[in-house]
Amino acid sequence: MGINGLLPLLKNHLQRKHISCFKNKRIGIDGHCWLYQIIPYIAEDLFYNVPNKRYVKAFLSKIKSILSHKIIPVVIFDGDHLPMKEHTLNIRQERKQKAKQEAMDALKRNDISRAKELMKQCVNVTREMVNDVIEELIKENIEFIISPYETDAQLTYLQNIGFVDCILTEDSDFIVYGCSSILYKFDGEFVSLYEREILKKVKDLFFYENIQKIAIMSGCDYLEGIKGLGVITAYKTLKKIGSEGLLNFLKQKKLDENFLKKMENAIKTFNHQVVFCPIQQKRINLNPLETNLYFLGDLIGNNVFSKNLNTFATKNLLKYKNTESKNETKRVLTDIMDTPESDDDLNDPKQDVKENSILRISLKNKKKETNFKKKKIVFEEKTSKYFKNLE
Repeated sequence: MGINGLLPLLKNHLQRKHISCFKNKRIGIDGHCWLYQIIPYIAEDLFYNVPNKRYVKAFLSKIKSILSHKIIPVVIFDGDHLPMKEHTLNIRQERKQKAKQEAMDALKRNDISRAKELMKQCVNVTREMVNDVIEELIKENIEFIISPYETDAQLTYLQNIGFVDCILTEDSDFIVYGCSSILYKFDGEFVSLYEREILKKVKDLFFYENIQKIAIMSGCDYLEGIKGLGVITAYKTLKKIGSEGLLNFLKQKKLDENFLKKMENAIKTFNHQVVFCPIQQKRINLNPLETNLYFLGDLIGNNVFSKNLNTFATKNLLKYKNTESKNETKRVLTDIMDTPESDDDLNDPKQDVKENSILRISLKNKKKETNFKKKKIVFEEKTSKYFKNLE
């Protein structure tokens, strides 16, 4: 999860701030990251398949801590597995299976302490856990989206269009995605603020402009990287040889042109992965791409929860977005709320209860949402084009 060595490199340049500094801001929360922080505390129950939903209570406690400072949380969860990440996921799963077997062996030896440590290494966040948390988020009227694939790309997109102001996570991949404002090390009171300009302070403009190549060379979720290269070594190497000398360098490392192609695909994944646009209510690429590539995800398909969540996630849009005309904003929001995702949605008798309940909540509140007080927030200029696409 993340780029090894990147956050420690930036540590001394992060700004420690009290979470209240972000009052009235919309903070995008990496939901899976929070769950992975929580489940080690109930690892033993999960290992023995003992029913336990304390993770829901812990998750909501963190949400309420955010809300207590008048911050607007927008929770994002992972969706389907991204084809480009399949190799990494397989390795992680093998590692977890190995930890599980070692835990069982430790129990046989009566080494309880070692077994408990290994149990923490083999637990997974399941769809059931995500679903349990979502049910409570609905009750608390908290915005959420399950992204088509990776939370990283989804939150990056939401920040790019101004849907969220900051991102709360522990994953350094967001830096490589180019996010402008990230909050790390949230302890309930304080966070460490990362801003993109920090990259220049840590090294230089070259580091800032080439962070993706540097991260990929050192190893990321989409490519194992070059053996012997960490972040600093990759930076020094790339600065010395330049992009034009990369192929020769790879040959020296006994890597072929295929590795360079994999690097290019990794860069495309960081820049063009499939995400969900809550304004257009459809899947798009993170950044425009003439032809979508299979390893970036499916632009058409639906993941398990997307239909439910996408309807709900837009219901508070009017609060925060501003177009040239307030009436036009109302019309756009109404169009979004009234339009089903497809004709099949109207005729499918197997729609689950949760979907119907979420839709009812959205429709019930539609009239109320159009009467919010006249609070205008500056919205990034590029966002306006997404509204125009809805006309």
